[in-house]
Amino acid sequence: MDNLPNGGKVVIVDDCFQEILPLINILNKNAIPVIYYSGRANELPIKPLHGIRLFFLDLRFSTNTDTKTIVSNACNILQTILGENNGPYLLIIWSSTGTDYKEKLENALRDKLYRPEFVLCLSKADYFEIKDSEVYSVIGDIEKILDEADVENIDSIMEKSQRELLQMKMRMKKYLFHRA
Repeated sequence: MDNLPNGGKVVIVDDCFQEILPLINILNKNAIPVIYYSGRANELPIKPLHGIRLFFLDLRFSTNTDTKTIVSNACNILQTILGENNGPYLLIIWSSTGTDYKEKLENALRDKLYRPEFVLCLSKADYFEIKDSEVYSVIGDIEKILDEADVENIDSIMEKSQRELLQMKMRMKKYLFHRA
């Protein structure tokens, strides 16, 4: 977590602030700036932001489960916040139902200028909802994505990612145990 690009920003979009507050607290404790939006259209920025490197996006903002509506809403949020000149970023679908929509969202973003470099699906419940649960390890998911994308130097990237994720995992565990 200490190795975010200088000036890199983190955006979190979730309609339930209480569900995202633990993540915001962890990032803030590590001096990582966070920009939060509820996902409501009238609360999104007037002009697109620049330099976003990590984007946490909840996909379910209503009881509507129609894939087309959920993917369209996600694309609109990403376009409004990132615009077309943001640069590379990692999109984390931060939702318990993220895997249900990941492929459709990736397809919808494929030709967009604001498409992410990688998309990960993580469930908030794996991190914060269940006090007794272990912190979810994403190393396997990152390796799979980097392998599929045929990224060069995957070994050095994974070594660095493993160190950073281990540090993040320890901080999250510490936070969860202090919270209990």
